[in-house]
Amino acid sequence: MSAAGTRGYGVTVDTLGHHQVTLTVTKNNQIASYATRGQVSRHQVKADFGRFGRVNLRFHGKRHPFPAPTDKRTRKQSKRRVCHGRHPQREVGRFHGAVEFDGQNGYTRLAVGKVHGEVRRTYRQTCRFVPIRKHKHGNGNDRVAIASSAPTDPFGFNLTLLSARSRAEGALTRFTAITLEAPRGLPIARRDLFSVITASRQEKVGRVRIYRSVIQMAAPGRVKVSRRGADPQTVHLALTSPFRGHAHYRGPSKGSQASWAGNLGVRLLGTRLLPLTGPHFHTVLCRVSAFNPRQSCFRRAEARAARASNDLKR
Repeated sequence: MSAAGTRGYGVTVDTLGHHQVTLTVTKNNQIASYATRGQVSRHQVKADFGRFGRVNLRFHGKRHPFPAPTDKRTRKQSKRRVCHGRHPQREVGRFHGAVEFDGQNGYTRLAVGKVHGEVRRTYRQTCRFVPIRKHKHGNGNDRVAIASSAPTDPFGFNLTLLSARSRAEGALTRFTAITLEAPRGLPIARRDLFSVITASRQEKVGRVRIYRSVIQMAAPGRVKVSRRGADPQTVHLALTSPFRGHAHYRGPSKGSQASWAGNLGVRLLGTRLLPLTGPHFHTVLCRVSAFNPRQSCFRRAEARAARASNDLKR
């Protein structure tokens, strides 16, 4: 179910299983989700979010078919999935009752008595893959395409990842900057070289688990990385709103450890300016091929960026 909060924020309420209730607030490139344990049934949703609000709704709806998938695959498959068991169900209707939410520092508020929504119920099924029978034409000219999984780097594009993480005051704060680098000697327009910036914070207030994040496409020049082979490696960042300030990373060298300093901070939904630098942050810098990003530090940062992006698209 979804509704509009004050100041242009969108608010959705989702449930998973019979106990998990999540209230999510989004606007532009920011998201804040509040999860707690509640009571969920086919006809009712109840959850107490403490200082942030409450949900107490009853559902009235009718059976509807599931929407058709939008990304149909045209690729031929050799096997099909066959499942046995009760089919999933979908009901569309209205929730009646109350949804109240008060964001920290008053960034948005919501109070509604009824809202459109839907209930989806899934059941345990037993599935197996069955080969698809293909008709042979018998002309003897059929060929099998062979795909190579060998790592390639035909143009020399690289990705530089700066990742910083801190656990303090019972919260986990993460910051990542992924920057596309052009190969040497290849003229690439400056506007085509960008950085993807993400920041997030996880914490628990009472019984409510809170996750906040922001994702930003930084313009060229906002993230400056030292050339390949430089010792020590350095990164300088000067980002725009909701970030503020600047930061400088200097990699380890003989006789000195890596440093991550500056006054860079970020305002996430409902928070004050959160510092993103300092000695309590664990910082990692790695550079990988854009066509073969296999290093574990990059895969973890990529997964966090994908999660933030997917949450905003919900």
